Amino acid sequence: MNDYSKKTLLELINEIIWFDKPFRLKEIFKRLLGVTNDLQEQIDNLSSGSEPPYKVYSARIRGLVGSALPPTVNVLENTLGVTVTYDLSFFGGDTGYLLKATPGTFPQNKFWATPSNDGGTGIKLAWLNDGQIILSSPNGGNSINEVYIEIRVYN
Repeated sequence: MNDYSKKTLLELINEIIWFDKPFRLKEIFKRLLGVTNDLQEQIDNLSSGSEPPYKVYSARIRGLVGSALPPTVNVLENTLGVTVTYDLSFFGGDTGYLLKATPGTFPQNKFWATPSNDGGTGIKLAWLNDGQIILSSPNGGNSINEVYIEIRVYN
């Protein structure tokens, strides 16, 4: 086996048969990008399937809060290890859902969340306590037609 690291970049490029030499291509790209050993280790760790630094709950929520019906929730991903439930609730002048999970699921100093919605404005997703999240909307909640949420809990 050849030691590709001892060849010049031009020698490597001249020797390439594109469909047959993936290791040479990797060496060329590493040199072109100036990849150091530390950076290469980070790249290898990313591609080895290492765990992300957080657990995630993401869902698509459909339904008008103004009705007494529960929302339709399509959970896209849940690595929290607990079930999240939704209750109709009122928050000052806003209406929305109270997302509930086992206490301790959402520690305040490790919590991050964001809503993204179609057909509405002013949607808020906020920490209430370590087991409850508020999903609210102004105008009586009628702007929660379809909302995508992502909640992260960092390790």
